[in-house]
Amino acid sequence: MNKALLLVLTGAAVVSLVVGALVGAAAMGGSSGGGDPGTATAREATALPLTQPGTPTATPRPQSAATSTRTDAGPASTPTAIRTPSPTPTPTRTPSPTPAATPTPTVTSTPTATPKPTPTTVPPREFDRSEIAALVVQFINDRRESEGLDPLDGDGKESVLERLDWMAENHSVAMADADAAAHEIDGRSSVDRYEGYDLYRTCQWASSEAGYQIRADNNELEAVGRTTAGQRYQVGNEVRVNGNETAVARQIVDNWWSSTVYRERLARPNAAQIGVGLQITMSGDVFVTANLCG
Repeated sequence: MNKALLLVLTGAAVVSLVVGALVGAAAMGGSSGGGDPGTATAREATALPLTQPGTPTATPRPQSAATSTRTDAGPASTPTAIRTPSPTPTPTRTPSPTPAATPTPTVTSTPTATPKPTPTTVPPREFDRSEIAALVVQFINDRRESEGLDPLDGDGKESVLERLDWMAENHSVAMADADAAAHEIDGRSSVDRYEGYDLYRTCQWASSEAGYQIRADNNELEAVGRTTAGQRYQVGNEVRVNGNETAVARQIVDNWWSSTVYRERLARPNAAQIGVGLQITMSGDVFVTANLCG
């Protein structure tokens, strides 16, 4: 019972407080000049958010670092963000490519030619002139036979052949004294020598062509030449030495056959005999003469 009475009293007190509050508010509104006279206008109360029990209260966000500053002179300025400068990136240096090493070409060595030994010289006095003269006749006949011609008689036992040999040898001595291979020495021609040895008429003969006589005129029956015996001489880049009688005789005949004039004379078809004479000087020069007869 006491509880019931207490509740009634409490409710009456609450009602009384509410009524009093409303009356006070009406009285305040009537004294305001903003509305019609005699009309009580209640002020709009700002609604407060109700917080439900157990609902967490939101924590206010902190203000940004960029805060606008308001001055009395004018409106608030637009907040300016402070830009932190970005660091300038340091350019990375690109390494230059290392050039590839050029391979060194392999040098092929040129084989060195083995030098030929220098031929040995021979004293001129060691050469036999008679043997060289006989070999010259032999090599001339070898050439004639290779061309289908009869060999020449070079055996100097007969009178004509002896005179041919003497005439050839004497002229070779004269050429050695003059140091020249020539048909005319000291004003004496080939015809003069044939006449002097009484061989001009004896040694003429008819050619293979009818009506033509071959005589000693114009050196037609004579061949002269020069070479060396036992001494070095050069042919192109080669150094040679005629080191014996065979080499000397072969060199003489080779030189004559390389001459069109002498080859034609020594290869006459109707020639029958030949005399050969030569002279060798102390310096190794060889002068040689060949005289033909029919």
